[in-house]
Amino acid sequence: MTTLNAHQPGRAARCAAILALVAGLAAGLAHAQSLGAGSPTHDRPGFSHAWFVSNIPGRPGATVWHLPPPEQERGTLGRARLATTLRHPPIAVAAADHKVYLFFEDPSGVPPLRPRQVLSIGATRQPTESAWRTEPSGRFEVLPSLRADGRVVDAVSAAGTLWVLMHALRDNDADPRRLVLLRLHAGAWKEVPLPSQAAAAARAHTTTEDGAAVRLGAPWALVGGPDQLGLHLPPTRDDDPHTFWFLSHGMPTDGDEETFEWSADQRVQIEGSPRARTRAFTDRGELFIITAQAGGDASLWRLPLSPEARATPVRLATAGLPGADWVAIPRTPAGLLTLIGTPPSGASPGEQGAAGRAAVDISLRTGRVLYRGPMVAASPITSRDSRLVITIFFSLAATVALFVLRPPGERGVAPLPAGASMAGMARRVFATGVDGLLALALAATLSRVPLADLAAQDWWKSAQPWAVVPLALLALVLFGALAESAGGRTPGKMLSGCEVVSVTPGAATNGDWARPPLAASLLRHAIKWLVPLIALLGLFDLSRRHRGDEWARAAVVVRHPPMTDEE
Repeated sequence: MTTLNAHQPGRAARCAAILALVAGLAAGLAHAQSLGAGSPTHDRPGFSHAWFVSNIPGRPGATVWHLPPPEQERGTLGRARLATTLRHPPIAVAAADHKVYLFFEDPSGVPPLRPRQVLSIGATRQPTESAWRTEPSGRFEVLPSLRADGRVVDAVSAAGTLWVLMHALRDNDADPRRLVLLRLHAGAWKEVPLPSQAAAAARAHTTTEDGAAVRLGAPWALVGGPDQLGLHLPPTRDDDPHTFWFLSHGMPTDGDEETFEWSADQRVQIEGSPRARTRAFTDRGELFIITAQAGGDASLWRLPLSPEARATPVRLATAGLPGADWVAIPRTPAGLLTLIGTPPSGASPGEQGAAGRAAVDISLRTGRVLYRGPMVAASPITSRDSRLVITIFFSLAATVALFVLRPPGERGVAPLPAGASMAGMARRVFATGVDGLLALALAATLSRVPLADLAAQDWWKSAQPWAVVPLALLALVLFGALAESAGGRTPGKMLSGCEVVSVTPGAATNGDWARPPLAASLLRHAIKWLVPLIALLGLFDLSRRHRGDEWARAAVVVRHPPMTDEE
């Protein structure tokens, strides 16, 4: 007989715990499809970044978009730049100054086997540049990991550090009913005591199922701001107010002991359903609350941070939402609130912006809508990059022109082998198109880019083509040279019925056709694909061979069956 200890959970409880974790992870990933964060700072007034995380349709990854500081006189509102792509969507984001912080679940197991990763990237601009760059390039900065148990409720940046609100912690005999606030300080995540009223309210809203699945019945959230952190309990019933607590003293110091004092609860009554989505943030002694009903308009409310005054909120603005699945991104240093969402299914093509998102920018001072329209993808190329590319191109063109415009000894005469004729222009264009598409597909596969993205206009405006296209050109030069020197045909030429032969005098015979040597084939494809404009000059000659053919002493021909005596 098998005896179980009293403290061991039953099989049903263990299964319920695992199912709850799976459901929590799935909910977190689904929620991570639309996340946004603004960058609070008062060091540089008007200098406010914003970050938006968007899901990739049909893929498990996500894209991170950077909205640079707005410069209204230059019409930069509504513009976004693709900062990076992610293999897995984050469960939470926070931003400060010019950086965004991404929180990730461990996807290797349920329950998670490793702590949650916290990664960061930033946006920088050179003094002489008008475009922004993502740094560090091609990688992330790694911050101290967050504990693996429990659920991340919310994360914000406030008062110069990161804050995370968690629930249902179980490790080290933790009470899963507690709501826990953690802050990043001195290279570690440390717990900060919550106000007693908030702790009691969190316990009251926590329910359990079979002693395993722990649910937080209220949509708790953190309130971020440049110099203040708050805790927000939205209403759960029609008559309930919004309740806020603010950490007014005891921010992280260098002293040995730290004290944390919370303000008295501030209750705010706002019109609307308690099930309306809400987001709150602070700026310069004022509290802003945005509420929105599903399928309705968004309302922006403002009131002073003064619990004693019991101020009545003032509706600052009412604006139509940019679409479904929207997020609110406060950009307090610039005095803006940015709403980003998915346009409705019936939206016109002009409303389908970058990543399929629309944006609305609202002034926090006047409530006026400053921008409404598609989220426009900014060019990833800086003016310095453009000047460098143009300089290199013309230098290379001038150098190559000296040697490629007419190869030594070439007079346009191509001695073809018996039974061959020059391939027509239609065949050659078709073969070139097929080879180009195959090389682009191969480069995209090696770069882990979905083939469907190649047909999307937004993808060609992003930074990814600058890595995929050079790889495709390299494949065209190398594989094309190998295929033609060995058998005279690339896949495109096989489909079009033509092939490459050597026209060096004495190389052609009535039987086996000679192929260009590998070195000559490499030269031919390098001229054809890397300097195509110069290569095309040869097509105006009598032989209709491009400069790559002439330099390689080659010709693209069509094989004809031998004529019989009767013919």
